[in-house]
Amino acid sequence: MGRRFLDFKNKFSSPYYFLGERHEDTSDYPHPPGIPAIHYLILRAFPNASEPVFHGIFLVFTACAVVFTYLFCLRFSKYPLLVAAWLFFSPPFFILSHNITTGIVLYGFIIGSLLFYVRAVDGENRNCLWAAVFLFALALGSGFQAAVFYAAFFLYAYLRRPKKMNYFLAMGLSTIPLVLFYGYVYSTFHWIPRPINLHLIDAAGKRAKILYYLSQFSLAFLAPIAFSLAVCKKERWKSALMAAIAAWAVFSGLRGETLNDYSRLQKWTLYGGGFFTFFSLFLILSDLYGKIRNGDDNDRGRNDTIFLGLTAAVFLSICVVFTPFGASRYMLPGMAFVFISLLRQTETVRPWIPSAALVLCAAFSFWTAKADYDLAEFYRRIPGEIHRQFPGNQKIWFNGEWGFKHYMEQSGYRLLRRDAEIEPDDLIVEPTIPSRMDLGSLHLPLQLKMTIHCRGPRLKVLHYGAKAGFWSQAFGLLPFWTSSQPVDQIRIYQVVPQPTPLNLNNVKGTLVFPEGLKPEIKVLGGTAREAARLEAPGSFDLSFVLRQSALLQFGMGLVLPASGADQGASALFMVTAVSEGRSKVVFQRELKAMPAEQASWADAGGIGLEEFAGHPLKLTFQASGLSAGSGVEALWSSMDLVEQIYLTF
Repeated sequence: MGRRFLDFKNKFSSPYYFLGERHEDTSDYPHPPGIPAIHYLILRAFPNASEPVFHGIFLVFTACAVVFTYLFCLRFSKYPLLVAAWLFFSPPFFILSHNITTGIVLYGFIIGSLLFYVRAVDGENRNCLWAAVFLFALALGSGFQAAVFYAAFFLYAYLRRPKKMNYFLAMGLSTIPLVLFYGYVYSTFHWIPRPINLHLIDAAGKRAKILYYLSQFSLAFLAPIAFSLAVCKKERWKSALMAAIAAWAVFSGLRGETLNDYSRLQKWTLYGGGFFTFFSLFLILSDLYGKIRNGDDNDRGRNDTIFLGLTAAVFLSICVVFTPFGASRYMLPGMAFVFISLLRQTETVRPWIPSAALVLCAAFSFWTAKADYDLAEFYRRIPGEIHRQFPGNQKIWFNGEWGFKHYMEQSGYRLLRRDAEIEPDDLIVEPTIPSRMDLGSLHLPLQLKMTIHCRGPRLKVLHYGAKAGFWSQAFGLLPFWTSSQPVDQIRIYQVVPQPTPLNLNNVKGTLVFPEGLKPEIKVLGGTAREAARLEAPGSFDLSFVLRQSALLQFGMGLVLPASGADQGASALFMVTAVSEGRSKVVFQRELKAMPAEQASWADAGGIGLEEFAGHPLKLTFQASGLSAGSGVEALWSSMDLVEQIYLTF
């Protein structure tokens, strides 16, 4: 987007593609123009700027955010260095610190504007007020989320100088640049942005978002755990009991099917995060209630507590309700208020607890940042690996966004679009994590040619299997988790005139087909598929020697007799691998017949056979559970052995 600002008059109205969809002009970019404008300025100063240049320049915003945070804490906290250090060494801040997106830039502008605004109101300093207006104008241009802090400006001015609200009114000037920009956009393109999209996720997604924020508040930032322990006293047992009950009630009431695929340890971790979230909030709110009820209106400490506590509560509430989906970075602007409030709400603070825990937090933040960097590094290496595997003149498309898109376009590959002219023999590269468009919606005859895996660190920050969703709730409700699974999997498909589902020759080796296994054409899952028919009960074997790592892919189906009898039929599909006298079940799944449908089909995904490479292998395919003479057929279809490549770093 930054490059489009290089020629604002012409290119701002040129089409662009996002999620495979064509957008007629760049003016409907759904975010404010601040970050693209920064990219534009960098490109003007350094026309061929490399990644280190971008990251190095964005570190300036990180440094400013750290300084502003410390000075802000110096005004409101007895432990300014401790609070600022905990924010800086929290995993979200540390991961975002070298990022060239909105997170740290938005936070730095917000906390800077609040710092100067507080100084302006306290000392009636107009220079500080104009600095606050300028920084907040930049904050609004970086993220619509900043608008929430107008409530903080109003609240502080009202508490400190209720008869002089001109400071708050002056902050309205910060909207002028954004109003002028979108005024031009509307007059030219007749379009204005929609900063809030409440229909982006369904009801189940909204329930998951609540659980996500309840856990992320403590598990991602970690400080609420350390700080709540530092201020905990015997008198706080009621707050702890209420937090335990509230966490249990919310998680029991909202989880539904959301947590079905989570392990017991993951569920208890989420509950623990929810407990510390409620405990921290109860500590803040109980102290806030006491200050409002019993304090002196002219007491500066009381007013500061009200300002910090209410700002934290309002921001987090709006964050949970109005953000389009859950993400740790959305909470960052309000966490300084939470951290300060936790250490203000009692006089008996034990600072040695968070001080000692800070060392562990910093080490863990380095680990999470390394995991995030390794994920980006994997995508950076993919274009070179594709070029090594397919050095010819084949047309190669890719389906993905974010950093993966940048590296692929930089290497000359083409973004897959719904209006693209795709021809037979073209290749399509699709990752698991940044893939944003369903290939099935294009109705292309595809055959998987190769998979590329990344053997990286066990800690995951964005991974479906690990339920790690630091960047988005779509991947999991936990911010981080460990898993032995690959960091990501890249699938490379070839567009073919007619797919050959029963092709087991992609990996060179000796293959022995069983006698009588002849493919037939069956309609499974609404599609005509070539399938191997197997009368129940029964099984067949495939024997071959793998010369390299491979992924076994196949589908399975049930076909009911024409009479429609036995609608409740089900079969247990099992694949057993036997190699060098060792037997191992590598796949097992039950498939039930769908009501009112004559045929049911399911894609089994892929089974990794890398441990059997170089050795004779026999795979036994078996379907059990069907009664003899029922007329129900068990089918195996779309079998393929796909080459696998592993990248290790």
